[in-house]
Amino acid sequence: MKDAKVSIIIPCYNMEKYLQNCFLSLDNQDYTNLEIIFIDDGSTDNTLPLLLKYCENKKNCRLISQKNMGLASARNTGLSNCTGDYIYFFDPDDMLAPNTISTAVKYSEANNCDLFIFGFHRIKEKNYTDIKFRTKPIKKVYNYDKLSAIEQYLSQNIFFSSVWNKLYKTSILKDNDIFFVDGCRYSEDTYFNYVYLLFTNKITYANAKMYYYVNRNNSLTHDGFKESRLDAFLSLNYILMDSKNNASIHRYAHALRCFQ
Repeated sequence: MKDAKVSIIIPCYNMEKYLQNCFLSLDNQDYTNLEIIFIDDGSTDNTLPLLLKYCENKKNCRLISQKNMGLASARNTGLSNCTGDYIYFFDPDDMLAPNTISTAVKYSEANNCDLFIFGFHRIKEKNYTDIKFRTKPIKKVYNYDKLSAIEQYLSQNIFFSSVWNKLYKTSILKDNDIFFVDGCRYSEDTYFNYVYLLFTNKITYANAKMYYYVNRNNSLTHDGFKESRLDAFLSLNYILMDSKNNASIHRYAHALRCFQ
C-alpha cells in the first residue's frame, strides 16, 4: 500500500502540562501522511485552547471536543471519525521516537501483517524533559499466527495490553465493529486487543523500543486502589466467557495475570 495514511488518535483530558512534548513528538515524525485526531474529553484546564492553537493551520489535524466521558469513549470518538488505512493510539503525556510511525508502517507493509507491535521505554516523570531518543535499527522481527499471538498476549510474556505500542489496520476495526467498551475506566485496552486479535491472521513483533512511557505518580496505574480498577476484572471475565469454546485460548485466559 503506497503512502498509506495513518490516523493518530489522541485522547486528551487536562493534559496542558504535557502537550508541548506531545506536539514535538508529532512534528518530529519522519512519516508525513498522517491524520492527527485530538479528542478533548471535557478538559477543565488549558488543554482545549492549546489544542486549538496547534491545529489552527495544520490541514492534517482535526480537533473534536466532547463532554467528559472517559478514555474509552474518547478513543471511540476517534475511531468513528478516522479515515486512515492504519490507526495508532497515542497518549499525550508520553513521547514517540521520530521514526515510530514510519517504522511501524514499513514493517506492517513488508510483512503483510494485521498488527505490528513494538517495544517501549519506561521513564520517570522527573526525566520527562531530558529524553534522548535512541533509534537503533531493527535487526529481527518475529511473526505469529492468530492463536500463538493470543497465547502470547494472554500469558503477558511478550505482548502487553496497551494500545500505544501497536499499529492497527483500520479495515479490521471497522469491518468487525471493534470499539472500546464504553464506560470502562481501567484496563480498557485489554478486551479491545483480545477482540482485535480474533480477526487477525498474522502479527509481527519487533523488540525495538520506540515509545517512551512516562511513569506519572498521579496516573491511573500508580494511584493506589480505586473502585474503577475493578473494571480490569470485567475485561478478564469477558475474555473468559468468549474463550470458553477454544480450549487453548481458555487455558491462557485462566492463567492471565494482573493487567498493566
